[in-house]
Amino acid sequence: MTVAARVLLAMTLIVLLGACGGSNRSELMRDGRDLYTGYVCATCHGDRGQGGIGPALSSVTDTFVVCADQVEWIRLGSDGWLREYGDRYGDTDRPVDGGMVAYENSLSDAELRTVAAYVRTEFGGLAEATARADCGI
Repeated sequence: MTVAARVLLAMTLIVLLGACGGSNRSELMRDGRDLYTGYVCATCHGDRGQGGIGPALSSVTDTFVVCADQVEWIRLGSDGWLREYGDRYGDTDRPVDGGMVAYENSLSDAELRTVAAYVRTEFGGLAEATARADCGI
């Protein structure tokens, strides 16, 4: 989807949700936020995704154009990614430099997809409906 199409879709959804009284956080976004803050995500990436120990998440949808790739990164972490895929990750071909925690033994598949959708929406700027569809939730 082009940037212009994403912007148009986001603007349309904002208008529709506003008209429907949908300005409150959805259950998905509350659950995603709880997972993001309840694990070490916020500790490394910041409570607003601004970065710190880990990178800022504002470009997450450029790094992982497809949600499944982001979910795999979260699932495996740096060390697992190195073993499975090599020393580069994401659509921007970033070097794996360690530090990303693996959540394969901590989060279910549904929780991994939920936290990824939250990050893609809250920090990456995608409309929630777009993130839901992309992450399969």
